[in-house]
Amino acid sequence: VSSSVAQLSSLPSNVALSEATYQNKELVDALAALQEKQEQLLELSRQLGEKNDEVVILNGRLKEKAASLLSADQKKDEFLSMLSHELRGPLSATTMAVEILRRPPYSAEQTERMSQLIGRQAGHMSQLVEDLLDVSRISRGLVSIDKSPIDMRDVVAAAMEQVSPSADAKRHEITVSVPVSPCMLYGDRTRMVQVVSNLLGNAVRYTPAAGKIALSLEVKGARAVLSVSDNGIGILPEFISSLFDLYVQAE
Repeated sequence: VSSSVAQLSSLPSNVALSEATYQNKELVDALAALQEKQEQLLELSRQLGEKNDEVVILNGRLKEKAASLLSADQKKDEFLSMLSHELRGPLSATTMAVEILRRPPYSAEQTERMSQLIGRQAGHMSQLVEDLLDVSRISRGLVSIDKSPIDMRDVVAAAMEQVSPSADAKRHEITVSVPVSPCMLYGDRTRMVQVVSNLLGNAVRYTPAAGKIALSLEVKGARAVLSVSDNGIGILPEFISSLFDLYVQAE
């Protein structure tokens, strides 16, 4: 009996059991609260992840907008450069004609000839401006080509008309050799005049004063071969690979 009493006395009292139960409940409540906080943190983390994705998307759009603005600015510069480059020849020829008409006496034939020259160059400039205004089409290579039968001899004459004032100013001697009979091809006259005047214009610009420039037009079978040569500075080998890039220019 004394042994059993001793064992019973060693068991927790009701008060101790109640305290343990209370503490266990507090632990359960604390764990539940922690679980709830963890779920809230997970939800906040998910929301932050979504916001971060939105920020990444917005940053990407901002970069695209910045690149678009830079591209537009570059196209504007290209447009202005191209416009000034292409209009230089017609403006030079028109200015020459106006200067001639300002120096009397002049004949009716001379007046008529200069008036026709101004009219031709004004028409040429009008066509160039119309084409150059649409920069997006130029940048994508979508400039329209208006093909019709043309005589390359007339193209050469029109190009010579544009570059003659600048060539005369530098005292260049330009020798032109063209066939006696028509040299017909199917193409865009405005573009062909641009090509030939640019070739001649480069020869005039990069040849020292009193230089010699030669233009020849030949018919070889089904082909028309046009060449321009000069005794200027030529082109350095390292520039050959980028010769046809926009606005590449050697010193």
